[in-house]
Amino acid sequence: MNFVPATTRMTARAGLRGRLMLLLSISVLVVGMLPGPVQAGWLTDTWPGSTASPNSEAGQLLELARKQVGKPYRYAGIGPDAFDCSGLVWYLFNTTGLADRMGGKRRGAGGYLKWFKENLPNQVSKNLADARPGDILIWGGGKHAGIYISGNWAVSALNSRYDVRIHRADPMGLPFTAVLMVNMTRGDGGGADPAPTPDPDATPPPTTDPGGTPMPPTTVTAEPQDNLQVALSWSGATGAATPLKYRLYRNGAYYVSTRYESLVDHPWLPGHYTYQVQTVDANGVRSFRSVEVSVDAYFPGTPTDVSDNTPPTAPTGLTTQSIGDKKVVLSWQSSTDSGPTDVGYLVKRGNKIIARVWTPYYVDRPSNAGTYYYSVVAFDAYGNYAISAKVEGVAAW
Repeated sequence: MNFVPATTRMTARAGLRGRLMLLLSISVLVVGMLPGPVQAGWLTDTWPGSTASPNSEAGQLLELARKQVGKPYRYAGIGPDAFDCSGLVWYLFNTTGLADRMGGKRRGAGGYLKWFKENLPNQVSKNLADARPGDILIWGGGKHAGIYISGNWAVSALNSRYDVRIHRADPMGLPFTAVLMVNMTRGDGGGADPAPTPDPDATPPPTTDPGGTPMPPTTVTAEPQDNLQVALSWSGATGAATPLKYRLYRNGAYYVSTRYESLVDHPWLPGHYTYQVQTVDANGVRSFRSVEVSVDAYFPGTPTDVSDNTPPTAPTGLTTQSIGDKKVVLSWQSSTDSGPTDVGYLVKRGNKIIARVWTPYYVDRPSNAGTYYYSVVAFDAYGNYAISAKVEGVAAW
């Protein structure tokens, strides 16, 4: 028997119906934020091509993202079987060992945006054209997050209707908000490039004239230097809103920005490189890119009349030994190469290159004690390379 008064039961049923109707309305609203898949072809089942090298950090992150496509959406899901939007972003960066590049902890989409604004404000852009493979995209002022692939395509955990899908970065139902430009390698060799060396000359004081479209440098030069350095310089750039800045592109991909008119590039691998410079004025307006210049960066004595596209054998037998004082000794079997030059090695701690050596051993000195994972890249004088398997090493006090 129900002893609750009838009027109370009617009020409760009415309140329950109201709450259910509110929930239904919110669900329809959220789903309605995303267009139907036929609208402008905003969804695709084909993974887009990317400019990131497969062995780069961005390439590895995107390959992991590709494997998540089709998995279900689940609120607060962080994988590996289901995700929400911010959970997918965290899973990709954490699994590939890159969590430190985006704050080191799982946040919501708005939390990622806030962390970048507070800690890396120069790496937050409202221009989708700044997006590079592997960057984090934010929509709706912080309501949704995903990963940029290339060519205006992104991947994200959309909602329970669409799950993890490949979709247009813009438009996609929610307004585009920002690119969070993540520090990671995207080119060949799989490691971070050494920091470029800028010219130390001072820049002129700012002006406030907003007029005039910026133009790229009229003259760009690239000269090979010793030890795989490339000296770049340019002149003739114009723009009414100063000071001007410059975006450099190496082999067609954005590499670094500088306010100077010269820079020394430090590629890890020998090979053929192309460069372009783009002018950016004080209002953020960009010019088109300059004429492309190219240079062959090789070690001294490398024969230039040889065509060699065969990589050396991958290093084998990689071992690590902790010798205290936070030192880890790495050794491996020497690689062999059919070409006319010696084999060199790039030592990687995690996904970052830490050294270039010419011997089958190296002593690492991490700044902190702990467990690290190492691999070795064997390369020849023409930039062909092969990578070893990863092994664990412990840096103990």
